[in-house]
Amino acid sequence: MQEINTLKQMGENQGKAQKQAMERAEEILQKYKKMVLISQNVLRGIILASRINWFDDPKLRDIAMGLESIPN
Repeated sequence: MQEINTLKQMGENQGKAQKQAMERAEEILQKYKKMVLISQNVLRGIILASRINWFDDPKLRDIAMGLESIPN
């Protein structure tokens, strides 16, 4: 009986540790999503502020249009 209780306790402890790890991973993911969003906005601003014709340049067009496809 004591072994069963010990195993249950170990399972609960592992479940708590996994939950904490998942919460921490989610926090880190949100942090990096914010960084990506800020970087996208800065790059958009640089492209627009430079007043170059980004639509005629295939590389810049791919960058500018590709920013929309990066998940936030």
